[in-house]
Amino acid sequence: MATSQQYYTQWNVSALCFLVLVAFIEAIDPSTTTGCFIHTAMKHMAEKDGCRSHEFFVRGCWGRCDTSEVPQLMPPYVKAKHPVCTYATYDVMTVVLPDCDPEVDPTYTYLSALSCGCQVMLARKTEYSYRPDFYLQTAEQ
Repeated sequence: MATSQQYYTQWNVSALCFLVLVAFIEAIDPSTTTGCFIHTAMKHMAEKDGCRSHEFFVRGCWGRCDTSEVPQLMPPYVKAKHPVCTYATYDVMTVVLPDCDPEVDPTYTYLSALSCGCQVMLARKTEYSYRPDFYLQTAEQ
């Protein structure tokens, strides 16, 4: 037979576990755990044949997007939605690289984010640009 001391100890451990669980659940706010935002201090290394590398800051996108996968009984056996954080609107910017050979055009063009958002990338409409982790959704052709 359990003594009252054992009962209170078990109750205290259970209460403590419950409070830790509640605190953990309260700490996760679904509205703030995902999102796509402008990052104003992304370093970019401009590399162009005939010019020395030049590093500067660009406005890019960073964040996490809500993804999902739901099993299905029929092929393809899963319904997936995997959006990525990318440019929603942007400016095309041009800079003059400071150290290029005389016969080389020193201009360098890049994108600067005006707004960012979560978008599902479609292979037929995706352009890979100056960074291997950069994707841009292009207009349907």
